[in-house]
Amino acid sequence: MPNTPAFLTRANTKEVRQEVRDFAQNAAWLDTVINDYPAPIAHEYYRLKTVLEEGLLVTAVLQLKDVVEVLIKFPAVVMAQWLLTHQDDETLKQKTWAILLGKKLSLGDWQRIADELAKELVRCEALEIASLAQWFRQLPNNSQVKAGRETTLQKLLKDLIQWRNETVGHGALRLHVEDYFPELKNHIIHLNDALKNLPTIWQTAQLYSFTSEILHGAACLQTRHADQDDHPHQDETLDLFWQLATGEKLLLSPLLALRRCTVCGKQDVFFFDGRDGKENKYKLAFLDYFAGHKMMRAGHYAPELAHALREIPPDLLPHDTEEIGGDFIKTALDKLLKEKSLDAEYLSPTYLRQPLAEFITQHSRGIFYLHAPAHVGKSLFVQGLAVEAGLDEPLLDNLLVVTFHLRREYRYHLNFFIDYLGQNFRNTVNVQAGSQPLPEFDRSAKNLPQAFVEWIGKWLAVYRQVYQLPHAKLLLCVDGLDEFTFVESPHIFDVLPLAALLGENCYVLLTSRPTNECAPKIRRYLSLLTARSENVSGFTVNMQKTTAYLQLLRAYFDERVPYTPNNAAVFAEVLARGKRRFLYVALLCDLLRDYGVTAAQLPSLPQGEALYDFYLKQMKMTLGADSKQWAFFQQVLLTLAAAELAAMEEDNLLASVRGVREEVWQGLPLSVLAEWLGDSPQSARVVFALSSLKAVLRVERRSVSAVHYRLGLKGLTTFLQSV
Repeated sequence: MPNTPAFLTRANTKEVRQEVRDFAQNAAWLDTVINDYPAPIAHEYYRLKTVLEEGLLVTAVLQLKDVVEVLIKFPAVVMAQWLLTHQDDETLKQKTWAILLGKKLSLGDWQRIADELAKELVRCEALEIASLAQWFRQLPNNSQVKAGRETTLQKLLKDLIQWRNETVGHGALRLHVEDYFPELKNHIIHLNDALKNLPTIWQTAQLYSFTSEILHGAACLQTRHADQDDHPHQDETLDLFWQLATGEKLLLSPLLALRRCTVCGKQDVFFFDGRDGKENKYKLAFLDYFAGHKMMRAGHYAPELAHALREIPPDLLPHDTEEIGGDFIKTALDKLLKEKSLDAEYLSPTYLRQPLAEFITQHSRGIFYLHAPAHVGKSLFVQGLAVEAGLDEPLLDNLLVVTFHLRREYRYHLNFFIDYLGQNFRNTVNVQAGSQPLPEFDRSAKNLPQAFVEWIGKWLAVYRQVYQLPHAKLLLCVDGLDEFTFVESPHIFDVLPLAALLGENCYVLLTSRPTNECAPKIRRYLSLLTARSENVSGFTVNMQKTTAYLQLLRAYFDERVPYTPNNAAVFAEVLARGKRRFLYVALLCDLLRDYGVTAAQLPSLPQGEALYDFYLKQMKMTLGADSKQWAFFQQVLLTLAAAELAAMEEDNLLASVRGVREEVWQGLPLSVLAEWLGDSPQSARVVFALSSLKAVLRVERRSVSAVHYRLGLKGLTTFLQSV
């Protein structure tokens, strides 16, 4: 197979980057927008020009979204503040506040707000206000008509909102360049044409701060941001004003103000971006387009907004909280859930299930071991045995399967192991203590293995009684013993019994790496537990020779990678790049299916864990090292990594005081992840980031309404700590 330089997306190739640069050089950019427009508009427009000049196609898609947003929100804020301060119609004022504060605001909501305000103000006596209204509505010839037809800019902005929902919602990283670059060019050409025909008012109307700092042109935001020290613990807000040709000063705060950012500590221009809605009526969102930072603040940080919200009659507040674009967002998240949930990744490993089932059927008790190298799917195999996971058919009828997974980061004292395993028994058997107490492990027993055997035997008895299954059997799975970090005795290995000690119809599955790959102390314990005897058997996976394992990898590959006559050669290269390990083979299949990696590029890819470095560097290259878009992607990854590390540390602390969480940590709920990112679950950038990062995520539906996200590649959290 020829050696071709590898790229995560074709947008990173020299040819496409040059084509993007050429377009940027030839586009009819408007100097007046860059130099004269209010800074929030000027800077986002200038940034669109510069990212295109750098050849950053994917970032340009996201940046165009921001340009559209500020072109809608800035005039909407100015018109809203004018109406609220210059109109005597109290009902109209209340309706305006109700629209602004009634719910979370989507871009479609902002567009409708701007349009409704424009209809009211297109004939405004203040020239600058009427000119902004005419961005959206034409001035009608008939004096009897309040507002004319939609302008060219208004129609374009509506089209761009639709395009943004479709493109960003699916993640541009996962689209072919030819699917969206022609549309992007077309939209920018039409945008420049529309802006060229707007009324020129910036010589007479100025945006400035309480300290008389004029905020026009792209450069001023860059300068003021760079010259600031960060003060993350200060809450400092400065009002912004718009001065008209008449000398009148229109207060734009609290809808637009200089606020101290809770993310970076810098003071930047923040737009009001709606309120949280359901959970906290007075939780308000503010968005800084310069840094791409969004913050949620309590109502007392913006008392004018909180007061206005209290004064709105309840019957004016909207009941429908669905966002414009919600269907696109829901579709994108549903697709992500289907592709990255555990059941989507699972293929039944019959070659492992069959010998285990035969062992249980043919023996009255015993230990079955699985020895396999790291990252070949041992834990996935064990998860598939758990009936409640719903990944596979039950291994056998009337078999109670209880699982316990070890991770290197945990300290498995005896109490931790027993408490967690007891919780797993309660969850799996689905019982609570009533008039009869549930089985308790005798921690003071002199013979801990014997006490352990008696304890799990009592759980089997409870299961038989509750479900009227007198012949039920128990399979206890202890996965990942090679991950065990030794602590002072007693610990896991002090309680695990030899096969001869197990009660009738009780079986233990032990998984680990091959004993010769384990630490010497672990190797001695495993050798003792799995020593050849009548009631001990097992299976060893050899990545080079176990045909059934390689067939499983091929089946996984065939399901995910589109067929070509050259698939056999492609699969061989995937095996080589993935070091024949399921974890890396799965990542490579994602890159082939959903990103821009081609078969010809495979020989240029690094191998094994080095694929993480390739993936992140390519993502950084795609979005631009200094872009706010790449900064947000980093924030997503580091937030998930930090949450996972915090959960592990919490478990270790709980273990020290004899406590366990009700279930193993499975990731952050989408609502929590979005809040920690300073955003909402339905925001375009959250959806775009999750869709684009899908290759390294795991998504689990914990209930009808709760979807959890975590890093999906073993070792990625540790890798992120090192970069």
